Amino acid sequence: MEGPESEPPVQPEAGTKPFRILSLDGGGIRGAFTAAFLARLEKTLEHPLTEYFDLIAGTSTGGIIAVALALGEPCHRIRDFYQEYGPQIFSRRDALPIPGWVLNRLSVVANQYLAPYGLDVDAFRQSKYDGVVLKQALEQVLGTRTLNDAKTRLVIPSVDLVSGKTVVFKTPHQPGFIRDKHLSAVDVVLATTAAPTYFPHAVMKPGTAYTDGGVWANNPSMVAYVEALKIREVCTRPGIDPVFDMQDVQLLSIGTGKPKYSMTPPEVGPGLGWWALRLLDVVFTSQAQGVDNQVRYVLGEQYYRVDFDILDKSWSLDAVNLVSTLVHLGEEKAVENYAVLKRDLLNSTSNRPYHPFA
Repeated sequence: MEGPESEPPVQPEAGTKPFRILSLDGGGIRGAFTAAFLARLEKTLEHPLTEYFDLIAGTSTGGIIAVALALGEPCHRIRDFYQEYGPQIFSRRDALPIPGWVLNRLSVVANQYLAPYGLDVDAFRQSKYDGVVLKQALEQVLGTRTLNDAKTRLVIPSVDLVSGKTVVFKTPHQPGFIRDKHLSAVDVVLATTAAPTYFPHAVMKPGTAYTDGGVWANNPSMVAYVEALKIREVCTRPGIDPVFDMQDVQLLSIGTGKPKYSMTPPEVGPGLGWWALRLLDVVFTSQAQGVDNQVRYVLGEQYYRVDFDILDKSWSLDAVNLVSTLVHLGEEKAVENYAVLKRDLLNSTSNRPYHPFA
């Protein structure tokens, strides 16, 4: 029996390791930058990139990349996806007919006003693109696989329009996660990429409607960080689930361009006509900036953000003429950031295979 002055026995330290997160922003065709950045990293590392991360989050175009990565697709194939299918995916659908010569005349005038914004009258009547080619292209890459086939934990934000709720599609990486595991990977990607005005809402089954997760989580870094908190709390299978403290969380966030915009609203206060042409840009950009600030505040030096400056408004979400430029920028950014990322974040693989819950 120990006396009152005896020192307590030394407890062994928990075997914690870094818990690494990869977060991929939305941004339409500018996802070619992200795909090229990751492809160059993977080529230099000579290991599948997913082996370095415990959780991947992706919104909209970032959701395409995240799901493909988690299903084991090499980064170069994802980069090629943007180069091969981008121009076809963003090919304008046929315009709806406008009856009557008066309406036709009005549409000509309206189109002249809307043209500087890349819009026309038909854009007010239906989505700019029909989404058919996007679905076909995704099926070529993802096939019939489901989220249950993922080799890495996934979180994919979207919006359920019918229930009026935000939704995050997830792999079965927590106890009781049974809702999404049998969902088609293609359907999940279509649900997160259904950007308002660009693509129709996504329908997983009759009576459902989903739209782009970018309207609330264009930068999904905070969604991923919160998920890591919960994983640490509830995933406790000995020898299977990761053991880590929150100071062990490291997060690599890839953006799709920082717009340099400044808007001066009319003095009388802008109405629908002014906001309709600008609202999505403000929402997507502001949300991404806000989350970037929040995660940087929480994680400090454990947070790594890679992005680039958008030169002008021509770098739109559907600017397919810039694919080659975006690929070049992504590769250059990978070279520029490789030394720091290799030293601080990618210095070892996870060595903790992901095991879904039954």
